Amino acid sequence: MACAKITGLSNYQRNKISEMIDAIQQEDAPKEDYSIEAMTPINLRRQDSLWYGGSTAEIIYKGFTFSIEANGDVRAYLFDSDDTTLFDVKDRSNTGALYGEMLPYLKSDRALRQAMSDKPGKRRLHVEDGNWWEVFGATRSR
Repeated sequence: MACAKITGLSNYQRNKISEMIDAIQQEDAPKEDYSIEAMTPINLRRQDSLWYGGSTAEIIYKGFTFSIEANGDVRAYLFDSDDTTLFDVKDRSNTGALYGEMLPYLKSDRALRQAMSDKPGKRRLHVEDGNWWEVFGATRSR
């Protein structure tokens, strides 16, 4: 296994990431050190970008740094089955404010997709503006 520093994730997530990176590396290629740091705790049941905001994780590999970010102006409303507004969130600063509002009502990506579908269950999520995952890279310093 390659030498790694992985923080902010569960032991299971750390092991799975290490296994995936090891599988990517060729057998005859020299093993490179890498580092993965989660700036925000990442839950395997909540991987959609709407749960997060701003810099979420950083990967350093062969001296290159890659930043994984959830960016975009989020505007979202959650309605109950009787059209009562449960929350109204506007996050223009990539703070991940929607996470704290959604968590009491929607526990996973599956529940999130259901609430956003054409046939929602007891709750309906309207996302006026959303965010998305972006990866930024920086060249290694010499």
